[in-house]
This record gives sequence, C-alpha cells and structure tokens, in this order.
Amino acid sequence: MNKYFRTKVKVELLKDKIDYSKSLLLLGSCFTENIGSKLNYYKFNCQINPFGIVYNPISIAQSIDSLIDNDYNFEINIQKEKEIYFSYEFHGEFSSLNKDSSIKKMRDSYLNGKEALKRCSFLIISFGTSWVYQLKSTKKIVANCHKQKRDLFTRFRLSPKLIVNRYLELIERIQQLNPNIKIIFTLSPIRHLKDGAHGNQLSKATLILAINEICQQSNNVNYFPSYEILLDELRDYRFYEKDMIHPSDLAVDYIWEVFKENYISKSTYTCMDEVNKLQLALNHKINHPNSKANKSFLRMQLNKSKDLQKKYAFLDLDNEINLLRSLI
Repeated sequence: MNKYFRTKVKVELLKDKIDYSKSLLLLGSCFTENIGSKLNYYKFNCQINPFGIVYNPISIAQSIDSLIDNDYNFEINIQKEKEIYFSYEFHGEFSSLNKDSSIKKMRDSYLNGKEALKRCSFLIISFGTSWVYQLKSTKKIVANCHKQKRDLFTRFRLSPKLIVNRYLELIERIQQLNPNIKIIFTLSPIRHLKDGAHGNQLSKATLILAINEICQQSNNVNYFPSYEILLDELRDYRFYEKDMIHPSDLAVDYIWEVFKENYISKSTYTCMDEVNKLQLALNHKINHPNSKANKSFLRMQLNKSKDLQKKYAFLDLDNEINLLRSLI
C-alpha cells in the first residue's frame, strides 16, 4: 500500500543546476509564464516570452530562428485589421492602434530575447498543443490568429516526426550560437478541450512522443514533467481553476516546489528566502498609506533592500528600491 496515497513522479536531476549566476530564457505556452513568474519573484535573471505566449512547437521554433537570424523585418510582418496593428508571429499583447507603437513594443522585446538567447545558461521551452493554424496566403504556420476569419487558415495536427526533425536541426543552431546552453523541455498541463477530450489527448501524446525523441537524440537537453505531475501526482479537480482547464495557484506552487527541489541549487535557498521576505513585505496590504507607521515601515524595507543588494551583489533590486523611495 502506498502510504502517501498518491503517485510520485520521478524527475530527472540536472547535473548543472540553476543559481543566481545563471540566466534563463523561457519560451512557449502560458505555463512558461507560471514558472517564469516564480523565477522573477525570486529575482533570478530571466527573460520570458519575447514574442508573448506561443502554444505550438513550430511557431516556437520560428521564433527561435528569428532570434538567431539578423533579418527579421517588422515592417513586412506587421498587419492591419480594421484599426488594429498586429503580427502573426507575436501575441496580441503587442497589438496596438498605432503602428509605430506596436512595432516598437515588438522590436524592444525581440532585441531583449535575441540578447538573452546568446548569453543564457538555460533555455526552457514549453509546448502547449500540436494543433496549428497555417495561413493559406503564405503557407506559414502562425503563432496567433488574432481572431481573424477561420477561412484564412488551414488547421491541422503536427506529427511527432515533423516536430522531432525541426528541433534536432534547431538545437544544433542554438548550440552553435551558445555552446554552453542547457535546454529544458516541458509540456503544459493546460488542456485544450475545444478539440474534445480525445483530441486533446492526441495532441498531448504527439508532443510527449516528440519531446522524448528530441531528448534522446540531443546533448544537454532535459525534460521536466510538469504535465505528469499535475495529471498523475496531483490528479484532482481541486488543483484546477474554476474552468477545470488551467492549473490553480496551489498546483502551480506545488509544481514550482518540485522544479526548485530538482533544478535549483540548494546554495541559493538562503538568498531566495530573504528575497521572499522582502516580496511579502512589499505586497503587504496597507490600510493607511500616509500614516507615520507606514512611512516607518517603508523606510525599514528600503534599508533592508539596500542591505540585501549589498549582501548579494548579483541581485537586481533597483526597481524595488526606487518604488520604496517614491512611496516614502
């Protein structure tokens, strides 16, 4: 009898673990944002989704290709529908009523991502779905349809072989650009039920087969089982949001703890604990912001932030320090 009353998912340990001296680039589905937000919270050096959330493997690969190459043309790739400027390669968060504003947001994020890929120690890629939309006019798979008419696209499911071949070639390019990079694949546990439960399982199975083959044939490539942790280890609807599709905060916290335990160096835990205390203080609800007690509390947190930055020179707490100064 299993005394823990659950199935424990085995996680392959990283030989070279994440610490504050390592930088990270995260790309892919919204589960990337979940892990990335945790890394940001603890003040790790990470860049998250320079193209915004991207769900399918081919669009993620195209994004990486464009970060490696030097010929990305924003003027050519910008589209306009009614009043809105957008790009099929970028998420809707980069869209705007103003063309120059939209291009600037895209270019700034793209350049940050380009620099991150060159220098990062870890690249985390999260696949969400193997279903893709191909723009009929260009035959190119898009990252985001931007609610355009369905008859502009052909929709189909990728094969494991197509994904594997695409990524084996891509990983060679990435490692040529950044020879010391470690790549971590993960599969988003978020279900895409518009295809039905069976269609979602076919999609996820396609991605699991592809990732497994990629990891077997590549060096310095690992798989983090976020999908299996939620479906097999947690396995209960209380770990989902009200839509019964997205993982709850509790589930994300649990998966983060597994990630931390297996992938993050224990030498960083003391610093992480101190950063957490600071973050909790900064997020503390203030009932009387102009009171003397609150001003005294803010001054105390400002001093603690300065001391923490002196103690750990690698921490970037400039935003927190500037915020505290503005509130005193």
